[in-house]
Amino acid sequence: MTKFSRKIRNYIITGVLKFSFMLKLKRIPVLPNVIDLEPTNLCNLKCSHCPNPYWVRKKKNLRLDQFEYIVRQLPNLMYIKLQGIGEPFLNPELFEMIRKAEDFGIDVGLTTNGMVYNDKIRDGMQKIKKMKITVSVDALSNDVVQILRRGSHIDTLKKNIASLREDSKFTCNDFSFWSVITKDNIHGLLSIIMFGKSVDVNSISFQMFLNDWSSEQIKNIIVDQKIEDIYDYQSEIEEAKIMANENKVQLNVVTQNYYTRNNKCIWPYTRIFIDVDGNVVPCCIISDAAVITMGNVFEQPLQEIWNSEKYIQFREDIKTHNLRDYCKNCYSE
Repeated sequence: MTKFSRKIRNYIITGVLKFSFMLKLKRIPVLPNVIDLEPTNLCNLKCSHCPNPYWVRKKKNLRLDQFEYIVRQLPNLMYIKLQGIGEPFLNPELFEMIRKAEDFGIDVGLTTNGMVYNDKIRDGMQKIKKMKITVSVDALSNDVVQILRRGSHIDTLKKNIASLREDSKFTCNDFSFWSVITKDNIHGLLSIIMFGKSVDVNSISFQMFLNDWSSEQIKNIIVDQKIEDIYDYQSEIEEAKIMANENKVQLNVVTQNYYTRNNKCIWPYTRIFIDVDGNVVPCCIISDAAVITMGNVFEQPLQEIWNSEKYIQFREDIKTHNLRDYCKNCYSE
């Protein structure tokens, strides 16, 4: 298939998926063309607001043959976001997966914590054709980073990010930062913006809320960290916006409650999250199969899972605003 024909196909499939969402169809006539896929649940850090350190899940990597098995079930696939509750660069077959995706004409993006970088990764970065890279940068002070991202070190982080940016300058079409903002790092927004400018980021996103991952344990842990009302820190946010504008850095401020009764979640109609074990979860914000799973791609064809009774009921609940507890965090009403 030519590049032009792939674009036409993607345009048609995207239109069908969006039309299915607009009509709130129970059964979706085509499979998603975008997925989030967890390449590993291994991680080198212990972030205070992440479920990974507290999970009892068996730690493992997704294998290349499993990756290909999943991709072959999605004939319309155009983009894979390699992200989950782990550090992608810890999977030794990561770049083979990316090259396999390229062979299928699929674009790839990943999110890294920036603390894993070596010659093998450098070599892998220089051999791929195109990808999107997001680096999680929550703080640039060692005191603060040890509160939020235990195991990280600022000098190493900065060095790795600079190297990653340099080594990917011909292959990375989108290099960005994602920062989870808490009471501990709200006063460090300007330093993140200026460091982002120094490595020529395309954009920086400040996530102004903490996800409790539908876990009572994590909910209790983050209670003292989370910002209850962003208007309490409006001056810091406005100052960050001004600095970003002056330095021509695209800044996105991401708040909670993006959905309402009249503006419903699009994920159940257009996109899926698949964890390292093959469990299909309705979205990346839930991401935990222990909370909800629609099926497993290694046990059941994805086509069956996508239009199963379980998925149909989930879409009906979204349509009728009969929200489940783990969905309510994303809704303002």
